[in-house]
Amino acid sequence: MRKPNMSSAAFALSAVALFVALGGTTWASGLIAGGQIKNGTITSKKIHKGAVTSVDLAKGAVQTANLAGDAVQSADLADGSVTTSKIGNQAVGTTQLAAGSVTSSQLAAASVTATKLAPNAVSSANVIDGSLTASDVASNTFLPANGTATNSTELGGRLPSAFVQGKGNILLNRITVAAGVSGQFLLDVGLGEIDGTCLAGAKPELSFTAEVNDPTFVEWGTLYPNTADVNTANALAIGSTYTEPNSGGGSGLPQAVTFQITYNDGSTNQMATVWMTAQDEGGTCVFTAQAVTSL
Repeated sequence: MRKPNMSSAAFALSAVALFVALGGTTWASGLIAGGQIKNGTITSKKIHKGAVTSVDLAKGAVQTANLAGDAVQSADLADGSVTTSKIGNQAVGTTQLAAGSVTSSQLAAASVTATKLAPNAVSSANVIDGSLTASDVASNTFLPANGTATNSTELGGRLPSAFVQGKGNILLNRITVAAGVSGQFLLDVGLGEIDGTCLAGAKPELSFTAEVNDPTFVEWGTLYPNTADVNTANALAIGSTYTEPNSGGGSGLPQAVTFQITYNDGSTNQMATVWMTAQDEGGTCVFTAQAVTSL
């Protein structure tokens, strides 16, 4: 058998190399068609990074399942791109949205409607202080400023008579008066002024001076230990004074005294009830008072 000529073999290899150099790429590209690639044989490792661009993707090719968690960031959304039709259709699941990725600039005007909000989604913490006005609250939810309740259901189920009429003030005070000092202010109940006087020996006395004409005045009290009295002083003129005497002789025995003053101004009945104590404390007189008035 004749041996192959080595120079002939070298020539053949050179010819093949020249052929490939001149047109082999074009020839090789036609050797492999898409139908000749077995499904699943080209893995992600075989695809160069950045080789697949948006023009290579068919419309609708990327589904929710293809998006990694936090894949869609705020920078990936155009301003105004999230409209109401895009909210709630689950095209992009919540796991694909990074925390804070959708900002107000990405939301189209009026895109978030009531149907897009879960029950109780908006709490008081989500509402800016002072942002809700009367137009945001259903009619008859609250009484208007200076409004009048028309039925007892808007007063906790209580009748109007269960409430203090008028201004309904609650007043209180405590004063200490040195022995020998008189006429110290304790309370003004609108219908008159109540003063405390500390006589010699720290003997306390309480008085009422009328600020309206012809009030109905009733006093009742108890002097320690158990001396009680009731007095009336009706038709007092403005500026006239009733004084509740301390009948404890020269000593400053403690008193518990109540004044009740009523008055009609021609259209409205007004009333003030005052509960008071007076006693000697270390050589001075201490007076306390608490009042409820309808003024």
